[in-house]
This record gives sequence, C-alpha cells and structure tokens, in this order.
Amino acid sequence: MDAGIATGYFSNWELIGDWIFNVPDGLRQLLNKFKTEYNNIPLIITENGVMDIAGEGLQDNTRIKYLRGHFANIAMAATVDGVNLKGYTLWSLMDNFEWGDGFTTKFGIHHIDYQSPIRARTPKASVDFYRNVILNNKVVGFGIN
Repeated sequence: MDAGIATGYFSNWELIGDWIFNVPDGLRQLLNKFKTEYNNIPLIITENGVMDIAGEGLQDNTRIKYLRGHFANIAMAATVDGVNLKGYTLWSLMDNFEWGDGFTTKFGIHHIDYQSPIRARTPKASVDFYRNVILNNKVVGFGIN
C-alpha cells in the first residue's frame, strides 16, 4: 500500500445502491490528506456523484442528499481547512454507458430516454439543486436532509 491507506467500510456508513457509500466527511479527510502529504498542491475533483435509486424517478432526492453533504464538506475543506481546491466536476450531467453496468446504472442529473429516436433528455430534480448551488455559490434550500 504505497498510498498508506486501506480500503474497506464501516457498518455505520450509508450504502447507496450496491457499492457507493455516502461518507461526505471522508472526502474532506481525503482532501486534507492531499493537502498535508503533497504540500497543498492545486486539486480538481473530476468525478463525484451517485447513481439513481430505484423508484425515485425524476425526483432524485437521494442524489440531492448525497451532493448536499459532499458540497458542504468540500466547502469546509477549501474555506476552513485551506485545501487548495481549484475545481469540481459532477458525475454525471446525463445518463450514459457505465463500463460495468451498461445503460442500467444511471448517474446523470438528466434522464436519457434510450427508447426515443432523439434520445430525449429530461431534467431530474437534482438539476435545479445543482443550478442553485452554482448560481449562489453555496448549498441552500430544497428541504432534503
């Protein structure tokens, strides 16, 4: 283990789907590890998100909850802890082909109708949430804990 970390999980972590754990403070801890061990180099988070949950449809409250927690911890890492964070990219803006699951696992904040000849795109609730975060440069509203 050249990175000095071990993979695994704790029983109190929230499991989303089959393999993603919702541990927002873990991301903050990881960002601080990079700050400490790599002399606070500039960082860009290039892929952060969670898949749709069965039954939620376009009202993807689980994704909003996941993003709210991660955004809050990213903000604290940057503003409170002084992590040199330069950018962030949400995974994903639209449903797409996932290597391990094909088109069955959906990470997008826009639903893609693969049966439609024009691949119609429909925004999920998380689109408004993410738009609000970008416009206000903070996490506000939406009543999702």
